[in-house]
Amino acid sequence: MRDFYNYYLNYLDVIRDDLDNGKTIFKSKQRDVPINNYYFHYLIITNIENKEVFSISPSFYDEFIHLKHMNLEEIKKFFDKKLKDYSSRVMYRMTIEENIFKFVEIDNKVQRLTEEILMKNLKGRNKNEIEDIWKRKEKEILEGREFVILKDDKIVSYCKISNIDYNGGNLTVWTNPKYRGYGYGKQVTIAATKWCFDNNIIPIYLVYNENLASLNLAKSIGFKILSKEFIISKEA
Repeated sequence: MRDFYNYYLNYLDVIRDDLDNGKTIFKSKQRDVPINNYYFHYLIITNIENKEVFSISPSFYDEFIHLKHMNLEEIKKFFDKKLKDYSSRVMYRMTIEENIFKFVEIDNKVQRLTEEILMKNLKGRNKNEIEDIWKRKEKEILEGREFVILKDDKIVSYCKISNIDYNGGNLTVWTNPKYRGYGYGKQVTIAATKWCFDNNIIPIYLVYNENLASLNLAKSIGFKILSKEFIISKEA
């Protein structure tokens, strides 16, 4: 719990002394770092020690702190004027507090993603697109932090540690709809979680509160909800 708490304060750019002195809105450069190269979390509202805390991108901070009412209606009105096509969601941030997979054998269907596997799955795409995908995934692949299940050489399920920030690794999991219900998502997620513990990284599973399938998957392997967040996000 302590490791998660330290990670969480750093991830939100919450300064503990300022929090103790009554400050609740914090400017965070981390809000301008894309998650999984896909979306930005420009605002995270959470609860820390029974205080409602706001972690916001520096781009919006100076105006945001002058809002008269910090309720969701006023916050949405604020972002309506600032962003197009943004989303607002309630999400759960989950983790496993101890290494319960230390002696677990990874299912033999699970493989580490390699350059060879990736290139086979990109066959038919144009050269520029392939180069762009490789540029984004190269570090993940070289560090061995993406795990896949293949059917006829095609990736049908994967889990990867997409971002590592302040010693917390963000797990991203996907399974082809045709192959759901076989436990593939669970197996690749176990492999990625084990990788985190083996590399002294805190596994972080962030999930939309209405995505019950993903939430139940995380719970089934031992993840617990440690924070409930309201997030303003936008695709990169």
